[in-house]
Amino acid sequence: MVVFYYPAHFNRGGDNQLNEYIRPFIEVLNSAGEPYKIIEEPDLKTKYPRSNKTVHFDFWLIIILTIRKLLPLTFFDNFESREQWIGKLLKRLTFSSFRADVVMTLSNSMGGFWRGYNPNARIIDYQHGIINYNQPGFFENKKAPEHITRNKKEVAVWGEGFKRSLDNAGGYYCGKVHVLGYYKSIQNFKSNILQTDKILFSLQFLPEFGPKLNHEMLDHILSVLKSLESLPPENRPQVVLRNHPRHQNTINIDELIANFNFVKLMPENEELKPSDYALHATFFSTTAFEMAIEGIPSYFLSTANVRQGIDIFLEEYEYPISQLQPLHERWLDYCLDTNKWQADSNKVKEWSNTFFKPFDKQVLLELIKPLDNKGHLT
Repeated sequence: MVVFYYPAHFNRGGDNQLNEYIRPFIEVLNSAGEPYKIIEEPDLKTKYPRSNKTVHFDFWLIIILTIRKLLPLTFFDNFESREQWIGKLLKRLTFSSFRADVVMTLSNSMGGFWRGYNPNARIIDYQHGIINYNQPGFFENKKAPEHITRNKKEVAVWGEGFKRSLDNAGGYYCGKVHVLGYYKSIQNFKSNILQTDKILFSLQFLPEFGPKLNHEMLDHILSVLKSLESLPPENRPQVVLRNHPRHQNTINIDELIANFNFVKLMPENEELKPSDYALHATFFSTTAFEMAIEGIPSYFLSTANVRQGIDIFLEEYEYPISQLQPLHERWLDYCLDTNKWQADSNKVKEWSNTFFKPFDKQVLLELIKPLDNKGHLT
């Protein structure tokens, strides 16, 4: 039995659709006749609909949260020990309804709970975004964090580039990282800048950044839009703003739209089509990877206190395009010489091949093989 577990904000399709991250996995398991359950953790802060194709975990999550409040950490060695104890308790309360040989999670959700509930299971977290040395989900002081090691978790990644980031940490991750491939179809893509005059801005306004950093990013975007507005009308792009899925209306962006007649906001549930755009701008969104797969260059914005795009993409991931020009100058260069755009398009497409491999169903079938009591494949 395979259990898939993830927070509801990953359910970014309609209520009749499966979470796109696990959709290819379900198709493989259906074809192979392998049993599974899909469990969705509630998220009251998301606007995305709940899926009616999943088991809703609402009641049991309330129980878990209540137990956390009633049982102080002083009774346990650490947070993960308490989570494992809660998992063992709920296994009895649920009559082992969620017993599994393999648990696959997104966003490292409830690892301790699932280890307690299924002590001999493989627990594998499937990559859902950037993995780098500053990502607390996978690193603490450049080593595997406690919530990974104590729960004996494995990691399935999109490509060799991300596997290398984990392998370079050495220690725990050796032998526990698997290249499963990217959940979306990867196709050869050819385009020409003359087909579109749109720039996509992937916004990074999130509650955890706090008012200071969010306003710092907002002010910088305003200045960038003013620079684009200064271009000759025939070279001025259309700009589409795309909110982060977890933006939670953290900051008011009305002025970004009201002050510029060439700017609009992408509807919340509209599917991203990279080929609709000629350029992508962001501080550090993983959308840069999605765009690169289809040959769309990205420009990484930065401020004094928001440098993740430079530090992660340019320095750690070696993004192949220089960021020395201001954005409006880069755009004007592309408009005046489409060969420059095509050259950059080819560079980012080639770069993306390091980080994205097509989804490999044979790797998935190997990963869902259960372990024996000694942790060996059966």
